[in-house]
Amino acid sequence: MKEYSDIHQLAIRYFNGTITREEEHTLQQFLAGGEENCALFREWEDEWTVSHIDDADTQNAWETLLGRINAEKEKSKVTVNWRSVLFRAAMLLIVVGSVAYAFMARQKEQYYICKAPDGNKTEIILPDSTHVWLNAGSSLKYSSRFNDDNRNVSLEGEAYFEVTHHDNKKFTVKTDNYDVVVKGTKFDVASYQSDPVSMVSLVKGSVELAYEKGVIDMKPGERVVLDKNTGEFTKEKYTDDSRAWIDNRTELDNISLIDLARVLSRQYDVKIHVQSARLANTHFAVSLRNKETIMDVLDALQMIEPMKITRNKRDIYITE
Repeated sequence: MKEYSDIHQLAIRYFNGTITREEEHTLQQFLAGGEENCALFREWEDEWTVSHIDDADTQNAWETLLGRINAEKEKSKVTVNWRSVLFRAAMLLIVVGSVAYAFMARQKEQYYICKAPDGNKTEIILPDSTHVWLNAGSSLKYSSRFNDDNRNVSLEGEAYFEVTHHDNKKFTVKTDNYDVVVKGTKFDVASYQSDPVSMVSLVKGSVELAYEKGVIDMKPGERVVLDKNTGEFTKEKYTDDSRAWIDNRTELDNISLIDLARVLSRQYDVKIHVQSARLANTHFAVSLRNKETIMDVLDALQMIEPMKITRNKRDIYITE
């Protein structure tokens, strides 16, 4: 019962608008535990709503209504106990009205932003039970009305989604360049502002990639890549594991050193500066298990392609 008591306190802080991001994550995990937990949460919500009716407003409304009752009482010749009847009706209206007002006030739209800083990853469970993993240097934004009015999220960076299916309620991932619209599926979206390309990799289910000029339908095993410089979309089959980074693995095939530098900078929370145009366009195949240090990775690259590496704290410089 102590667990429920702790969760109850988190729910109260949620209703009051004072909950922290970490506490909200704990509350979301509780709600994802099943319908029994959701029913208990709704019961707490009803109790909170009733207990937060504005007593002063209730008294003023009652006094105004009582004045009207007394005025009508002088005109009436009917011997019905109007005071008793109207008292119950008035209290019902006041309670219903006050509850509605309190509910609407509490429902003022807010936005939540979840971030994974460079060098870290984070895991999120959204209110609809959708599971999201954020890669390093990424952020996810969603509304307090998520799962009520819509199921829209905004992504900057990379995230892997396992979307819970809801009949007639689509889930949409918004990026700077396109929207990914789904009903229930597994997919990865990589859309860092600093990267020259943005891509969507579909693992299971089906998605629609909607952009300014049209819609691209995707099937499992397909990847759509946007070249930000040309604005062109390319659909291709892929064989690598798009969710490898979740399992602390890095699988990159035929990646240029300049693009690899961006990936490693986010992954290890450093700043890699490639100061050679020739090296910047040299391509590598990289397979890491994330047990390697950044210098282990760079030393391995030196064995493949001669280069000079110097480091000053978080800044790493690569020259010929």
